[in-house]
Amino acid sequence: MEPIVPPADPPPEGRRLPLAPDGEVPASARARRWPWVVSGVVVLLVLTVVGSLFVPTPYYRLAPGSVRTTESLIEVRGAPSYADDAGEIGYTTISLGPATAFELVTGWFDPDVEILSRDEAFPGTDPDESRERNLEAMAVSKDVAAVVALEALGYEVPYDGDGAQVVEVVADGPAAAAGLEVGDTIVAIDGAPVRVAEDVGAAVDGLVPGDVVTVTVEPYPEDGATVAHASGDGADEVPAGTDTTDGDADAAEPTAVRTVEVALGERPDDPAAAFLGVATMTRGLTFDLPVDVTIDTGQVGGPSAGLAFSLGIVDVLTPGDLTGGRRVATTGTINLAGDVGPIGGIEQKTAAVRAAGVELFLVPPDEFEAASAAAGSDLEVVAVATLDDALEALAARGGDTAPVEQQAAGGSAGGS
Repeated sequence: MEPIVPPADPPPEGRRLPLAPDGEVPASARARRWPWVVSGVVVLLVLTVVGSLFVPTPYYRLAPGSVRTTESLIEVRGAPSYADDAGEIGYTTISLGPATAFELVTGWFDPDVEILSRDEAFPGTDPDESRERNLEAMAVSKDVAAVVALEALGYEVPYDGDGAQVVEVVADGPAAAAGLEVGDTIVAIDGAPVRVAEDVGAAVDGLVPGDVVTVTVEPYPEDGATVAHASGDGADEVPAGTDTTDGDADAAEPTAVRTVEVALGERPDDPAAAFLGVATMTRGLTFDLPVDVTIDTGQVGGPSAGLAFSLGIVDVLTPGDLTGGRRVATTGTINLAGDVGPIGGIEQKTAAVRAAGVELFLVPPDEFEAASAAAGSDLEVVAVATLDDALEALAARGGDTAPVEQQAAGGSAGGS
């Protein structure tokens, strides 16, 4: 006989949706539910989009910056100035910063934007150290630009330095293979002292690819470190960033100076010429300017505005219209010999110049091809290898360079 199982208690009555005769939820109930579902989806999408605008990724965005006029930033004392000419000379900037998710996606489709990994954006360093080095490079660039501009106007400007600091190492080049790094300072080549950046080129000139040179290098000092500077009187320790006149330098351990053997390669533009594979600037540049020149660049860093500053100083110190009334932009480093050197981010700088409506863009020879490809039809790009080349380019396009030539020959500015 089967056991008798009492019937289960009925489930408690709760609130139920009214059912249609066929057991489905009525359309009116579904209609009341949809606004909440749609609202939730919209809120989620908004939060996702907003988050993508602010949440950084591990990547960096290299984008066009701006074109900034030089003459209004330059102040001179000790000589007449002429800052009200028509036209203008501008220097170019780029924008480099962490990319948000939104910028990462849009950057991949923007031909004027480059997405970089952290190592690509800051090779061998970090953002803070890179920022510090770029500000140092800007300070040196302004000093060199003033020296070069005043010499172009006939002044004699004595100068000296304590080494050639490496600001760029060519990837896969001879120096990179030998272990030279950005921040290192070259103080001698084959035993000959290197005082200023131009000494590096002078030491390599006359050599041929395959020759081996011995390069004496001081590393970039860490906070509190000291560097043993080689000199004719022996090594003297100098704490990084401090005044050593009080004799406290001996309290810290010096950073080791090293020597490296570098087998010279071939220059990309001249396979018969020797190539070290670094760009340098003079460390500890000292000079005696006969005219006091200051340039207010704020927190903009890097050495690539050197040519622009030299032209700007020449323009401020001479009457006449150096640009022929044109809006001119330039980019390129400048060294104490007046040579124009290569820079980075030329595609982004060209895009900034194009967007600013500038008519003429002066660039280093190495950047001419890339700048021309990005210039469009309304921007003229001209390659200049020296400050003199830049002045000739302006003269050929209606610029008044006669006052420059007169002062260089001993006119009203007068060399000392």
